Amino acid sequence: MRDKVKEIRESWFKNHEAKIIKLFGPVGKEREVSIDWRNPEDCCFAVRYLIVGDVLYVSGDIGEAVYQWYRPISLKSLVTFNLDYFSEKCTASPTGPGFLVWNSELVVEQINESKKEELCDAESYDYEIELAAEEAMVCIDTQEDWCEFLGCNSAKGLFGSEPMEFYDAGLEPEMRCLAHLEGLKMIQEQLEKKDGGK
Repeated sequence: MRDKVKEIRESWFKNHEAKIIKLFGPVGKEREVSIDWRNPEDCCFAVRYLIVGDVLYVSGDIGEAVYQWYRPISLKSLVTFNLDYFSEKCTASPTGPGFLVWNSELVVEQINESKKEELCDAESYDYEIELAAEEAMVCIDTQEDWCEFLGCNSAKGLFGSEPMEFYDAGLEPEMRCLAHLEGLKMIQEQLEKKDGGK
């Protein structure tokens, strides 16, 4: 993940500057905030954020998405969220709700993690779980493959008494979702630097 953050910050958003427009409603209350995040010299990786109440709309070169909370949000609150929470709030994206993508390597990690937990709880080591993890590495390329594999092997008890917990294994937030969040963090850092760290 650190490599992805580094690429986003040092390549995608290098030299980006934020242009913020605040629109006010009655009694001076902030109604919406529009933020253009782009390199002034070109338009590559340009992003527009629009915060309206409890919704964040994102559009631009790295894809569109809508994120929704159940309370009003601000730039300051958005930058405090971790990627998993931020992704959970995505209601629409090119990959669907959650802005999730399939990662077969992650499935293997999650199976191995489950295996370690089983080892701690069990009196003896279950080699069938190890074999299942090895088989998963070889034959699972898509989420559909994973669901079929899980269905075939859950009857053997390889995934404990709750195999349904594993159906979402292998899904992780897509890099563009991470970029949406990293962009917000960089904007906040830029604003704090301009305001002298306030």
